[in-house]
This record gives sequence, C-alpha cells and structure tokens, in this order.
Amino acid sequence: MRRSILNFCRFLLYPKHRVDETCLKRRFKGQWVVITGASRGIGSALARRLMRAGANLYLIARSEAELQALCDEAQAMGCKAVCRALDLRDRSALKSLCHDLKQLPTVDYLFCNAGKSICRKLADATDRLHDFDRTIDLNYRSV
Repeated sequence: MRRSILNFCRFLLYPKHRVDETCLKRRFKGQWVVITGASRGIGSALARRLMRAGANLYLIARSEAELQALCDEAQAMGCKAVCRALDLRDRSALKSLCHDLKQLPTVDYLFCNAGKSICRKLADATDRLHDFDRTIDLNYRSV
C-alpha cells in the first residue's frame, strides 16, 4: 500500500508526459497571456517559459522592480510585454486594471497565480482576523 502511494505521488510530481517547445509555440505564439503574481516563483517561471514560446505577456504583481526586469527580459526576446504593479486586493486598482485589459487586442489566456498563505504558527499571529481577511481577499475575491 505504501509503495503504491509513493508511486502515485511520483506520478503527480514527475509526470512522464512533457510538453515540448514546439507544442508550446504552436499554442502560445502571438497570443496575449495575462499572469497575476508574475514577479516571483511559479508566475515568473511561467512567464519565462511562455516568452520562449513567443507569447505576448501582460504581467501583474506587487513588486515593480522584479516585474520590470521580467518585462525587459521578454521584450529583449522579441515578445510584446506590459507590466502592471498593483495589489490585487485594492478594488479601485482592479477597476483600473480591467479598463487597461480592455485596451489589449484580446486576452487569450489568464493565469490567476497570485496567492498568499500564512506561514507561521497560529499562536504567533498577532492579528489573526486581519491575516485571514488579507488571505481571502487575495486568494478568492481578487480572482
């Protein structure tokens, strides 16, 4: 039983099927892709993979410096890239973002990657309700 669980976990983490670059280029070349949480981690890795495929990127994150560096990298590779530094929990900023997204020719793909988790012991949290509200606002309401 334990061995089958380990094999299943390996299958999930390391699938044998890999998406090759040709397939990615066929699907994403020239397409407009919006990625939230694009400045770090999975969002940054996704943006880099899609820029190699020739996608046009609209990148959203709070960290302006990291976001701008990623945009510059995409433009150096010949992709169209727009970056927008904002906090997705800010409702007025979201309205402005929606207006800006309407200016794009199209939005072909949307990756809602921005998210937050509380990475400390519950006993160490000084304002638990505030932490909970921030997490819910970003992970659920901003989408």
